[in-house]
Amino acid sequence: MWDLKKNFALIELLERVFSSVETAATAVSSSAAGATCDTGDASNVCCDENEDHLAVVYCTTCGSHLCLACSEATHFTRTLAKHRRIPLSEKPHERPRCPNHTVQVLEFTCLEVECAAAPLMCYICKDYGRHKGHDYGLLETEADKMRMFVANSVGRLRKFMEEVQETVRSLGKAKKSILHGDSWKCRVDGVNVKFEVASKRTRYIKRCLQGIRVILMEQEQH
Repeated sequence: MWDLKKNFALIELLERVFSSVETAATAVSSSAAGATCDTGDASNVCCDENEDHLAVVYCTTCGSHLCLACSEATHFTRTLAKHRRIPLSEKPHERPRCPNHTVQVLEFTCLEVECAAAPLMCYICKDYGRHKGHDYGLLETEADKMRMFVANSVGRLRKFMEEVQETVRSLGKAKKSILHGDSWKCRVDGVNVKFEVASKRTRYIKRCLQGIRVILMEQEQH
């Protein structure tokens, strides 16, 4: 059985069927929610078991949104009671879908240089698609590495910024102390140049920190 070749035409057909079913189900669910659970608040989600109720918990095993009553009613058996149910506000972000195989989620990132522009992939892309044979890593692992790298970079930049600011303060004090005599004009000019350089570095570092904050926010959203 395991020696049989993959029927890619059948896989593609199944993905299209599943995609159309999901689209139809989403449309029906949205229509039903609009009719029974429309409170004008986008944060409100209808209970999957009783659309007259608002969901307050999310079952990570079932992938369902439930009100308290339905949560207890549907998870009363010994086996189902072991399911992890969390407050709706703590529901994890859904993984993005693969653009080439819409039924599959993006789980891996390609580490090859030539794929740097579009490194994300599902297992079909990894094993049978354009990333077959490429070096790869788990998406979550690589994201953690990136967050750690950015966090360390922020720490180093902050330390350097503190040093630059201390230099600016020292130069400012030196400038004031020598402004009392014309014979010190050359030294004052030199201090002015250093002061301007330090100020430019400070502004540059602030821009770098702002860019890193944007990257971290985008990483957290994904």
